[in-house]
Amino acid sequence: MRNRVPVVLTAITIATLTGAAACTSSREPAPSESAPVAVATSPVAETEWPAHFEAGGVLQARTTAVIASRVLAPVTLVAVRPGDRVRRGQILIELDGASLTEGAVRADASAGAAAEGAAAAAGEVDRADAALVLATATHRRIAELNASRAATAQELDEAIAALAAARSSAAIARARQREAAAALDAANGNRRAARAEAAYAKLTAPFDGRVASRAVDPGSMAAPGAPLLVIESSDTLQLDVRLDAARAGAVTVGQSVSVRVDSDSPTAAAIEGRVDEIARIDTDTHSFAVKITLPNHADWRSGLFGRA
Repeated sequence: MRNRVPVVLTAITIATLTGAAACTSSREPAPSESAPVAVATSPVAETEWPAHFEAGGVLQARTTAVIASRVLAPVTLVAVRPGDRVRRGQILIELDGASLTEGAVRADASAGAAAEGAAAAAGEVDRADAALVLATATHRRIAELNASRAATAQELDEAIAALAAARSSAAIARARQREAAAALDAANGNRRAARAEAAYAKLTAPFDGRVASRAVDPGSMAAPGAPLLVIESSDTLQLDVRLDAARAGAVTVGQSVSVRVDSDSPTAAAIEGRVDEIARIDTDTHSFAVKITLPNHADWRSGLFGRA
């Protein structure tokens, strides 16, 4: 009996646990009953959608000139200031041209002396030609007389020598004439160069425009190539903007662009510009420089910020 008791108890325990598990299970909850949701539908269709994007940049003059001296000379006069309007040919800066003027005077004197030398050489050629003509005639007569035994052999030899000397003198005279002509050409070239250098003492405006910057005052020393003034044309401005490669592909040369400048009033109408240039990509910024030409506008100046 003692051996059978554990077996009976185990069977009863298993049956009790099984019944308890069956009693604790519940049925699934019923779905909630709510109002249906209204859904609106629309047909799908393809259409073109305009791609607009904005790019900012700075207004620049289309033409810019840096005024610099070609000679080393002191500045005696600066006739303009930044913001002044200038006309083509107007004197902007004057340099001390005393040494330049003296060089032109010396060049004129040298050219005059070379001209006199050329004239003297031409006279020597005429004299040598006349002597050659005389020597040729004398030689012919002596040769004829010698043939008829009316002149001696010595007279014929003297006539032949005189003819050769006359020919040599004529050749030398012509060589001197060519040398004098070359010297005259060189002197005239030096004179033109000296006069041109004397003209460098006055720096003039290359076109109509506005003075953008000034870097010199009277009393300063102007060095060759050093910027003294910057002149910008006033007829046409351009807006320089930079675009990344993705946006630059949507822009073409000749395309119309709407431009606004920050200095304008908020109610001012946009100005239509034109894309005139798309420069190559900048390796540093990986962007394209786009130049937009704008019509003349009285209130716009270079340096203003604009949006295209």
